[in-house]
Amino acid sequence: LVLVSFPLTILSVSAGSLSQPVLTQPPSLSASLGSTARPTCTLSSGFSVGSYHILWFQQKSESPPRYLLRFYSDSNEHQGPGVPSRFSGSKDTSTYAGLLLISGLQPEDEADYYCPRSRLHISCTTTQTQMSTRGSLISGLQAEDKTDLYCLIQNNNVSHSDTGR
Repeated sequence: LVLVSFPLTILSVSAGSLSQPVLTQPPSLSASLGSTARPTCTLSSGFSVGSYHILWFQQKSESPPRYLLRFYSDSNEHQGPGVPSRFSGSKDTSTYAGLLLISGLQPEDEADYYCPRSRLHISCTTTQTQMSTRGSLISGLQAEDKTDLYCLIQNNNVSHSDTGR
């Protein structure tokens, strides 16, 4: 049995808009080794998950967050560098939820999983995009991954990453 834990709430804000969705996750998820775990990230009512890119990060104890993937649609998904293909994204528009699919669950998958959302509407001219989170550098993001300001709530601390300005 593998326990996959989540922060209770992820807040995400945009510099250009006052009305933004709040993303919520269940506090934990248990799944059997070898099975497929389906962590969910639900947008607040009134917001269409189909309009948002859902980003997923993994954080293990004493380690910085690791960028896993960005999912918008089956034809518009970006996998983080070195992330196994058994990690993939999906959406359930009927429940306003973004999903992280972890197939062939392994013991090393036990971690916290974060799902800040992004709405991509910033034009980008740079070809090398990097994002810093709590002093660590997450590289390998593409130009289209640039987003507005968002916040990750981690261990009762709020860290900011500005990847779009």
